[in-house]
Amino acid sequence: MKRETLKLRKIIQITTVSNVFEWYEYIVFAFLYTAIGQHFFSSSDPVSAAIETFGVFALSYLARPFGSVFFGWLSDHASTSKAARISMLMMAFPPIAIIVIPSYESIGIIAPVLLVLVRLIQGFAAGGELPVTATFAYNHTEPKFKRLACALVNCSSLIGVLLSSLTITVMNATLTQTEITAGAWKYPFYFSIPLMIFLFWLRKDLALMDKKHPVQKSDAAPVHYLSAICQHKRAFMTGFVVIASLQISFYLMFIWLPTYLQLFLNVPKLTASAFNTLSILVMVATVILTGLALIRFDGRKVLFHFFYIEIVAVIALFYWLIQDQSDFTLATISIIFSVLIGVIDAIALSFIGSLFQSQVRGIGMNVTFTLPAVFFGGFSPLIATWLIHHTGILMIPALMIGVVLLVSLILLIQFEREPDTRQAYLHQN
Repeated sequence: MKRETLKLRKIIQITTVSNVFEWYEYIVFAFLYTAIGQHFFSSSDPVSAAIETFGVFALSYLARPFGSVFFGWLSDHASTSKAARISMLMMAFPPIAIIVIPSYESIGIIAPVLLVLVRLIQGFAAGGELPVTATFAYNHTEPKFKRLACALVNCSSLIGVLLSSLTITVMNATLTQTEITAGAWKYPFYFSIPLMIFLFWLRKDLALMDKKHPVQKSDAAPVHYLSAICQHKRAFMTGFVVIASLQISFYLMFIWLPTYLQLFLNVPKLTASAFNTLSILVMVATVILTGLALIRFDGRKVLFHFFYIEIVAVIALFYWLIQDQSDFTLATISIIFSVLIGVIDAIALSFIGSLFQSQVRGIGMNVTFTLPAVFFGGFSPLIATWLIHHTGILMIPALMIGVVLLVSLILLIQFEREPDTRQAYLHQN
């Protein structure tokens, strides 16, 4: 009997709200680098505060692969609903802990140590959140809507980033920097508490969904995650390079760019956060429109073409930005980057899901998403800040993005010549 598929609307409701919460509380930490640096590290120098805060931000990503493997395994061997619920429970703890941890002046070195531990827990939980919900969406959506569903899952993470950026913009517009560092920086973390309660309520139906709509598994026996990586290494490598390019582009252009504008180009905080909010808003619209287009069109070739375009654009646009920081320049660059990266973002998750069969899709999507997030996402703001601080080369972020994109594109072209990768993709579509 042909299994009944879940309605797209219900799937999106379940999967997207969780990602909004995760990315809101995870990214708002980076946007508050000055206040967090002063509170937990007693650093008065803005560049030092940025390096210390982005250092903790990067360290939290070291826990993500472990969370990814755990939640991927749980998704494949138990259920995606159980994996999602446990991930959510773990995500609930860090924002409350960050609020109550005393300052460096009160407890000394214990303050940053506790902060690192809390962020490691958050990183472990976050390692399973987006890939697990993407797997859930891909597995439970009828074929013609799979690409749209995955695009909307990715879009939900952007809405979380948008919400955090908007929160910081409002704070910069209504509060002084003294008020923010004195304690107002905690307000965004307080705001995450009602979001968390709402999400717990929303996810009460996850287990029932898995029972009513079980995933159709392959007849093959369950595969251990190490065996899965060995047996599907070409698919893992293909997914890795796609996500690596997306991660470094996204983190440097949307998470770290306000810091770059403030520290190195002397753009006011309110201006930097306002244009970053505009960028993310345009990217959200781009992902939604691209996802709708993917109902009718295969995004594989589009993905490759946009890699080519972004390599050229990132060098040219950063050079322009360094020469001119007018509102027109900031708005134009924000919109162009948002469209370029938004199209890639909309295609990426469904492309990766299509590379794996159902019995290894959970671990496949988790590992190929999370490992690049560590090295090319979490650490890229720290590396870029440190390199510019010590070399004075303002083109560092453009060079970082351009090199990763170029290497990834070369590898993808090589992988395209391998029959197993393309046949796996065609088999799933």
